[in-house]
Amino acid sequence: MSVQEQYADVTTGALGALERSAELWKQGATKVTDQVGVVSKMPLPDLDEAVDRYFEYLQRGIEVNRDFAKKWTDAVTAVSELAQTQTTALSDAVRGHADAITDWISGEADTAQKSAKSQADAISTAKREQARARYEGLSKAELADLLAQRDLPRNGTNDELIDRLVAADTQ
Repeated sequence: MSVQEQYADVTTGALGALERSAELWKQGATKVTDQVGVVSKMPLPDLDEAVDRYFEYLQRGIEVNRDFAKKWTDAVTAVSELAQTQTTALSDAVRGHADAITDWISGEADTAQKSAKSQADAISTAKREQARARYEGLSKAELADLLAQRDLPRNGTNDELIDRLVAADTQ
C-alpha cells in the first residue's frame, strides 16, 4: 500500500470518526431540547375558577383580595409564557450551535484530508525524483542494459527509458 493510500485511509477514518461524533453530539442536543420543549408546553391550571369559589365562600365581600388573586394568576401566566419563550430560544441556540460545530468539524476534516493528500503527493514525487536521479547520468546504452536485465522494453528516448526504470523501481 502506498504512502498516499495510507494517508488517505487514515484521513478518511478520522473524518468518519469526527462526523459520527458530531452527529451523536447533535442528536443528544436535539433530544435534550425536545424534552425541554415538552415540559414547557404543559398546560397551566385554570386558577380563576378556584379563586372565584374561594371568595364566594367568603361572601363575595372582599373584592380587594379577589382582584389581588386574579392579578397574581395573570403574573404566573406571564412568567410561564416568558419561560416558554426563553426555552424555545435556548433550544434554537443549542441546535444552531450543534449545526455550527458539525460544519466546522467537517471543514477541518476536509482540510486535514487535503493536507494529507498533498503530503502524500509530495512524498511520492520526491521518491520518483530520487529514483530518477540514479539514472540521469547514464548513457542510452547503459539504460538499455539495465532495462534488458529486467526484461523491459529498451526502445525510446533517454527520458522514456529512465521513466520505465523508475516505474519498475517504485512498484
